[in-house]
Amino acid sequence: MRVGFAGLLCALASLAVFAGPAWAQLTLPDTNISYDIKVEVDPRTGAYEGVVLVDWTNPGGSVVETVPIHLYLNAFTNASSTWLQGGNLGRFNGSSGQSWGFTEPVSIVQEYYGDAAETAAGELEDLLDAAAGESLDDAARLLEGEAFDDAFAAAGPTQSPLEWSPIQPDDQNPHDRSLIEARLEKPIGPGETLSLTIAFEGRLPTPAIARTGCVAGGDFCFFGQWYPQIAAYETIGVRGAAEDGWAAGQFHGDTEFYNNFADFRVEITAPERFEVAATGAETDTSVAGDGTRTTVYEQRAVTNFAFIVAELEEFSMTHTPKGGGPDVFIKLVAQPGSGLNAERAFYALTGSIDVFAERVGPYPYETLTVVYPPINGGAIGGMEYPTLFTGIFWDPILEHPLIKDYTLFELVDIHEFGHMYFQGLIATNEREEAFMDEGFNSYWELEVMEALFGEKSSYGKMFGRPYSGKDQTEQQNSGSFERFREGLAFEPSYLFLPGTNGSQIYSRPAATLQTAEKLFGQDVLDAVFQEYYRRYAFGHPNLDDFFEVVSDVAGAGMLAFLKEAFYAPRSPDFEVAVARSNPTRVPPGLYLNEGGEHGDPPAIEDWLPSYVSAEEGGRVTALMTSGGWASADGI
Repeated sequence: MRVGFAGLLCALASLAVFAGPAWAQLTLPDTNISYDIKVEVDPRTGAYEGVVLVDWTNPGGSVVETVPIHLYLNAFTNASSTWLQGGNLGRFNGSSGQSWGFTEPVSIVQEYYGDAAETAAGELEDLLDAAAGESLDDAARLLEGEAFDDAFAAAGPTQSPLEWSPIQPDDQNPHDRSLIEARLEKPIGPGETLSLTIAFEGRLPTPAIARTGCVAGGDFCFFGQWYPQIAAYETIGVRGAAEDGWAAGQFHGDTEFYNNFADFRVEITAPERFEVAATGAETDTSVAGDGTRTTVYEQRAVTNFAFIVAELEEFSMTHTPKGGGPDVFIKLVAQPGSGLNAERAFYALTGSIDVFAERVGPYPYETLTVVYPPINGGAIGGMEYPTLFTGIFWDPILEHPLIKDYTLFELVDIHEFGHMYFQGLIATNEREEAFMDEGFNSYWELEVMEALFGEKSSYGKMFGRPYSGKDQTEQQNSGSFERFREGLAFEPSYLFLPGTNGSQIYSRPAATLQTAEKLFGQDVLDAVFQEYYRRYAFGHPNLDDFFEVVSDVAGAGMLAFLKEAFYAPRSPDFEVAVARSNPTRVPPGLYLNEGGEHGDPPAIEDWLPSYVSAEEGGRVTALMTSGGWASADGI
């Protein structure tokens, strides 16, 4: 930890900066990581360089001797990277004028106080004690002497350059540099703080790929996965960990991230004509004489940080959530002249905030920023970061009479907002259990869509006909059903059978939760997610943790259903082969009436068993259930 009088002043200043409403203070927890980043960017080329000061306090009971660091942008360094080799090479062709992206440390320096510094600190203390007993003139001579100067110099921290190298724990791919390991000069014991200064440089891929990069010409650059980031560390019990240790892995194309919560302060310097939007809240901006502007953003207790540099048009409003929580300042940014329909966006976003606050738990942050890329930057769209996400491009075609009622635009905003909870607030390991992020969120996406647009037209209308999100889920599942070979709980998620990962990670878990809602009731499933939020907001649960919540809140019935659904390698496959309908009449005879006497036959609605209901027009509806699962051969 960087200490001293200056450090104390900074700490006090940070308390003043983050002082806020009591609700926000109670909600956002202290973290064991802080990032202070300064970065300069050149949107014309996508190049950037910076330095990050990171303090990481060891939360466990074991000594740490090495530190894994994510360099996510190196997924786009060469065609042999694990990300591009995982079925994604067609999305990037460096030989077609597309520039490769990368991020690399220039230096990694560990700062610490060694034995010599502790000795010198003791000598300083002795000199100060001695000076305290002298006259002012004698004390001044004592404190200006050579002994004091030597002790003061020796009491400073040691700056040790560290060595690092790429590691590939997932697949041993020697060409993948998305994860490196730095060897510490001074090991970090329990409760001690590791202080690193990492100078780095990089370049975004152009055109953009996989939700990061610049559009051609450098007018719109989105910085995702751009800085060196310390890997997640799990203490005993977190996600079932048997011992303390790093939970580090490479960057895979079919899954995303897993990081601990941290506090961020980021200074972004770019040409003056460009604006910046980023995770958190803007706290300062200044223009230099060299034609650049520096913008500062800060945010506590988030797992990641992203930003955009572009000429931007902004729309904003402040929303008071119906279900509680702080007021949320919502900002939409797009290229000037985009014609963005802000009214549609605000309706989707405020509705999302309200539904989640009422049925899961309050959104704890005070900002929400949505970036809408231009049509030639579509690869940037549809990606979530804490307090900031990208929607799809806006284009006048979306207002065409034939499709203007189709809610794809709102759907993306609602889906990405759900990620503020799953995996932003409840930070599961997306590499290993992606269904707990995308699958849970896909269920809630449909719940919000139905709340805002109705059950039968939750996806709006296509060519004038109502379109249901649940129909879409069924269609997606049916397209992959015959290829399912693993249960939903299969780990790691990036190894699902190729071609099935979309259904396994998104639609199959969503359909499973929809079925649980129908079987056990929406109120019961809502109560499960409310308790899940209460226990694991700002935490790192796994599937067993979720099942424990289900058991405690909903009981053995839902637990048994969900365990079977998540562990079975195949999905239920029911088909109505023959359906017959015959009029139902009460058979003649004597029947006991309410007085216990024989009388005339009862009305049909009083005679039918509880699992069958009579409806108007002489129709009846019967509920049929089965716990059976399709066998391995699909029969």
